[in-house]
This record gives sequence, structure tokens and C-alpha cells, in this order.
Amino acid sequence: MRVGLYAVDAGPRSVMQMLVRHECFEIVQSENLNINDFDAVVVGTSCSKKGKLLESRIRQYVIKSEIPLVIIEDYPGNYKLVSDGHPHLLIVEHQYCIKLQHEKLGDNCPSMIVVSNPRYDELRTKSSLDKESLKKKWQHDKEHQYLLWAGQPETDDGLKVLNVIMPVLKDMNVRLIFKAHPSDLGYKSGAYLSAAAYLGRLWKDVTRLDLKTCIDAYAPNAILTQYSSLAIEAGFYGIPSGNVLFPDIGAKRIMADKGYTVPPWCLSGAGIVLQKKEDVREFLHRLMYDENTRRRINNKFNNWFGRKPTTEKIVSEISSFLNNKT
Repeated sequence: MRVGLYAVDAGPRSVMQMLVRHECFEIVQSENLNINDFDAVVVGTSCSKKGKLLESRIRQYVIKSEIPLVIIEDYPGNYKLVSDGHPHLLIVEHQYCIKLQHEKLGDNCPSMIVVSNPRYDELRTKSSLDKESLKKKWQHDKEHQYLLWAGQPETDDGLKVLNVIMPVLKDMNVRLIFKAHPSDLGYKSGAYLSAAAYLGRLWKDVTRLDLKTCIDAYAPNAILTQYSSLAIEAGFYGIPSGNVLFPDIGAKRIMADKGYTVPPWCLSGAGIVLQKKEDVREFLHRLMYDENTRRRINNKFNNWFGRKPTTEKIVSEISSFLNNKT
């Protein structure tokens, strides 16, 4: 069996990087894709404009060539219908995602199975020691409180949220560790300089640092975002997350992007959600200081995402699926 892997954006590419460790899988570039070389092709669910376009073309090409097409959704709601690009199998991370796709697509839903997302497997296996080290840092240094901000590509949305939370952070004397999204064009043109000036010594730009380096350097007590997957990655280190989803900003955007107003793991309690601007202070206090809330978030997070690697499971499911088709 020989299976080609194709994805454009960082999230779905990280899924493929886990699968390619198995000898029957190999990553391909679209311009080098000789469809006759493969028994099947696995495609990601990129959400950038470029990613959607290129992956849609690959999906259509694979179906036209009558080769089995498997799609792995790397973030709930990322799978989209593509004319003449209907997969033979869609792999999603939770039963909720099957329900979501049925609500969105009805009779156009492909065959689906549930396997928890393999893109986080390295964190599942390597973050335990870091998690314990982080707890010790929190216990020994209660004077310096850090909140990590994980931005989205949309600059205006980020600034609107920051303008709401920054006065409260300043009053609480909480340091904001700012990490812009790689696709945030406003960051590159200096859009956040006024926010940095407002917080002064309470602002630290860590955009150039990866998450692990950031955690080692600052031991953030919590992570705040609209709906960045960086908050999920931080959860494997035991860092509780909060999602800011105001009706006119985050909730509207995530509904257009994903098809829901609250991330499904947050509905299960694996993160808490801020929906009203007047609740900022109480929300941040719970996220940063309420040990019962923080413990509950971590427990629910482990229940949703799991601590055991899932790559072997997904490889097995793809192999079984292909064997049944031949």
C-alpha cells in the first residue's frame, strides 16, 4: 500500500508529519503528484484562501482519477464541501464533529469515523514532565502573573478584544505575553504598538518564540485567545485556556469560519468562554486564580483530547478502510 499525503496550512501539515513516519505514507507536492503512483491520497482541511484552493483542486483530481480519497479534519468545522471532491472517508476528532457535519451538510455528508487528532501526539508524549515543572514554577513565584495571548490572523478583531481586556489586566497587574498569529499582517506593520505602549512593562512580545520556549521562559498561568489552536497545544502543558468570543467579534468570526459560536471542547468544559464585555474581570479572575476552575478545565481537557497518541490508530483505520475497498 502506498498513500500520498497533501496539506497546505500548518495545522493539517502537522497531521501529515505524524503519518509520514509510517513507511506506506509519503508527503507529496501538488505539482509532483502522479496519481497512478498511489493507492489512495489523504488531504488536509486548510482554512487559508490559498490552502482551500489548492486542496480543493487535489480533491477533485483524486476523485476524477477514481483513487480513494481520505480527508482528516485538523480542527472542528474545517471540512468543507467541494464540488466533485467528495471524500470516501472523513476522519474527525470527536463524535460532536459528526453531529456538526450532519447539521451543516445533511445528505452531502461523507462516511465518517472518529479518531482523536494526531497533530497533538508529540505533546501527548512529551509534555508531562514540562507540566510538572510548570506547576512548581507557579507555586514558587506567585508574584509574577503572566497571561499568554494567542492571536488570530484578523488584526482588527484582535485589537478590539485587547482594548477590552487590557485595562483590567493593568488593574490586576497581570503581564500580557503577546504572540501574534503568523498571518497577522497588521502585526508586521506595527498595529499593536499602541497596545504595547498602553501596558508598558506589563507587555512582552513573544511572537518570534515557539510555544515551548515561551513556556520555559515565562511560565504563563493561562492562555487567552479567540479560537487559536495554540490554546489547545498549551492545554497539554496544563495551562488552562479562555476563549474571548463576543457576539460582534469572535463569535461572529468563528461562526463564519467553522459553523459554531463556541468551540466544542469549551462546551464540554475544556476551556472557559467570555461572551460579555462586562464580565471581563470576573472571567480573568477565574481563569488566572480560581484553582477549582483551573483544575476542572484541565480535567475536561484531558477527557476531550486524551493523553494517548492516536497516530497508530488513524493509520490502522486508513489501512482497514482501503483494504475493504479492494
